[in-house]
Amino acid sequence: MTYSRLIMLVAFIVVTLSISHLVDINVWHSTVTADVFPNSGDPKSLIG
Repeated sequence: MTYSRLIMLVAFIVVTLSISHLVDINVWHSTVTADVFPNSGDPKSLIG
C-alpha cells in the first residue's frame, strides 16, 4: 500500500512538472513569435 502511494505521488509530480514545462515552452514560443512577427496575419508566423 505504501509503495503504490509513493509511486502514484512520484507519477503525479512528474506529470505536473512536465505539463508546467510544456506550458512554459508554449508561452515562451508564442511570445518570441509575437516579437519576431508582430503582424499575426503574416503567413511566416505560422512557419516560425
